Amino acid sequence: MRWSQIAVAAASAIGALWLALDDGYAIGTGVAIAVVTYICVRWAIAWAYRVRYWHGRGTQGVYYERCPNCDARRYRTRGDWILRCNSCGWKPGVMGLRWLTRSVPSIQLRRTVVGPNLIVVVVAAALVVSGLTAGVTVASLGSAVNESSLAGDSPTEAGSIGTSTSRSEALHQTTAETDDDGLNLTEIERWVWRYTNAERSQRGLNNVSYAPRIASVARDHSENMATHDYIGHTEPNGETGEERYQGVCDYSGSGYTFGENAANAYYERRFVAWGTDKTVYLATEKEVARYLVDGWMRSEGHRENILHEGWTELGVGVAVSGDEVYASQTFC
Repeated sequence: MRWSQIAVAAASAIGALWLALDDGYAIGTGVAIAVVTYICVRWAIAWAYRVRYWHGRGTQGVYYERCPNCDARRYRTRGDWILRCNSCGWKPGVMGLRWLTRSVPSIQLRRTVVGPNLIVVVVAAALVVSGLTAGVTVASLGSAVNESSLAGDSPTEAGSIGTSTSRSEALHQTTAETDDDGLNLTEIERWVWRYTNAERSQRGLNNVSYAPRIASVARDHSENMATHDYIGHTEPNGETGEERYQGVCDYSGSGYTFGENAANAYYERRFVAWGTDKTVYLATEKEVARYLVDGWMRSEGHRENILHEGWTELGVGVAVSGDEVYASQTFC
């Protein structure tokens, strides 16, 4: 019987891990969820068997208590759910509430849960929480970008992939730019890069290096969108993405040259998420970045850009107009 319980719990844990990975969770978080699932299923099975055994066993010959009403020995007889005095009929607790405190299921639940396994579950739950708060998870938050538009250029056929950026250049950040409301634009750009790499890594793709030269052009484009209040790839003066990134991405040879995603979001303002009836509120740089990447991942063209296996570099640019955030990410 013990091995069958282990088999059922293990199968449940494997299923939970598969669902977590399928939903986009990182492997570490998925394993933590699987551990919690395994322990909880084992608890549930053990609790069910304990309840069945003690309900049919009773406490006669095992232990007894003194009745506070008649001082007789009282014990729970076989088939009774709650302890009662067999002499005067007295029952402990308050009617109704005694089922939550003195019934066989409630007593066996406490005895099943309290034990060394509780420590394992607490640690595993802590791993899940830390994974979510640290941005390890890449699961969608259930929001696209917002009620405004998304714009995405599929990879352009005209040249080869740009040269990769060194690790030191990838981690280099310019002095943080902060708008009048205290929103750190550089921090949003950094988190968009990290979340994008998380999406790629989750699917076995290479990470893209952060390229300041690409980010500089992306920032100019985002500022142009903020100034002229639009989301797209062709600027009001007619300049196209191919023209913007001429000399920035490598256009020699054949194959893909660049891919650009653009979107906007609102900061510290409630709004209805694009494509849903859900109201969202973005209060931190991480939330804005997560929201943008989630939106791109929910759109086929933008997702294709993010998950294209040929990219080696990424630049992200963010600009703000009022409470509206405009963002561009460009791959080379």
